[in-house]
Amino acid sequence: MVKKKNYFLTVFLLYIFALLPVPSFSAEISKAVDLSGYMQFQYGFTQNDENSDTDQDGFKVAKARATIKGKPWESVSYGFQIDAAQAPKAIITDAYVGTSFLKPISIKAGQFKTPVSPSYLLSSTKWETILFPLAINSMTTKRDIGIQASGGFLEKKLNVAAGVFNGAGANNANTDDSYLFAGQVGVNPVEYVELSGSIAYYDKDGDGKDEKALIYDGYLSGSYADAMLKFELMGKQAEEISTETETNSLGITVLAAYTIAEKIQPLVRFDWYEPDSDVEEDEKTRITGGVNYFIQKHDLKIMANYVHNSASGESISEDQVLLMTQIIFK
Repeated sequence: MVKKKNYFLTVFLLYIFALLPVPSFSAEISKAVDLSGYMQFQYGFTQNDENSDTDQDGFKVAKARATIKGKPWESVSYGFQIDAAQAPKAIITDAYVGTSFLKPISIKAGQFKTPVSPSYLLSSTKWETILFPLAINSMTTKRDIGIQASGGFLEKKLNVAAGVFNGAGANNANTDDSYLFAGQVGVNPVEYVELSGSIAYYDKDGDGKDEKALIYDGYLSGSYADAMLKFELMGKQAEEISTETETNSLGITVLAAYTIAEKIQPLVRFDWYEPDSDVEEDEKTRITGGVNYFIQKHDLKIMANYVHNSASGESISEDQVLLMTQIIFK
């Protein structure tokens, strides 16, 4: 236990030192080395019914991330991020290099977020709610190691990304000859509307997986003045290779928010997730009501959420009160 605490303390001190101001010797150095980070302090209280013994009460550091990125040359970039809150587990979240020699196409290689869900690609510092959407969290491919090409066309009204990844997840090497293929196409037909479609496929018999799966995602976002509406649908068709057992999963998330005087943002979000369409009464739902208070935009904000979870097949109902403070260092 002492060794674990010392490990965490070491990483945390490295995180703090990474945020210290660096003398700006020149504009070139400042452009080549950009240090930043953020911390999210969270408190949660859960009222469970008699069928659930989950204990989620108390304070915790949800995220403590330090990032170094930059462009040492005009067409070359890099990024590296750690999360001290994950210690002593693997703490590296991102580690990549990129090039934009073939403009408007850019190439990125390393470990980073796969291009499957716009909600997941959004920085966690800009999430509207404290908890990530239920279905997307369960099905999306998240971070992985690989190479990706992306580009913006037609004055960035059309954005395309496609990549090949290990399929083993973050901080894991590929131990077989199969890969994850993922791609996303997004369009902005008018100023206030964003549409996108994503798809991913993998056929894994190793790395702890014994399945082949097709994941698809549709996303619609609209914003006008201070009002915002988001809708996302994600599905997964999976087959266990050894038994040829098929599973079809589906989920949706809908969010509506309104910002008052650029400071206060009340919101509501509805999540629905069905892990297997062939299983009766396995649906999960989550209703979130909350308010965000922007003290200094996203750099310093307070979030408060009331969350109601229910799972039909298990007859479990949970009510959660979540509070979070976010501080971004630049």
